[in-house]
Amino acid sequence: MKPILFLFIVILSISCKSSREAKTKKQHVKEMKTKKKAELGDINQASDNINILNASIEGNTINLEVSYSGGCQPHEFNLVGSAMISKSMPPIRSVVLVHKANNDMCKKQIIETLRFDIRDFAYNQNEREIFLSIKGVENRLLYRFKP
Repeated sequence: MKPILFLFIVILSISCKSSREAKTKKQHVKEMKTKKKAELGDINQASDNINILNASIEGNTINLEVSYSGGCQPHEFNLVGSAMISKSMPPIRSVVLVHKANNDMCKKQIIETLRFDIRDFAYNQNEREIFLSIKGVENRLLYRFKP
């Protein structure tokens, strides 16, 4: 009888612990209401961990659904494209999302939709199409500049 009671107490304490852990790792979902301007620059900048869950282009705006841990400090995001492009048709521009967590040590899982104006990523006024090869996104996205 005692071994069964002991086993029951151990199983109960383990299940309670995992329940507490699940509460501390809840996800927080938010959407960035304003658009930031994407920029051309150094795509080799240091960046804190971030996962891009989904990427889509609507007109001259890119929407990036991202996931990162934090919750105690404000996070900063910049979308940076390489000034150099490949000589293919349409051309390809490498792009990276730079994440600055500001030493946020909290563990809450944040899911956020970021919006960026990507007009600076257009090839030129005559050739309106360019592929964006975004680090962390499996497929290239075709961007058609809208005047």
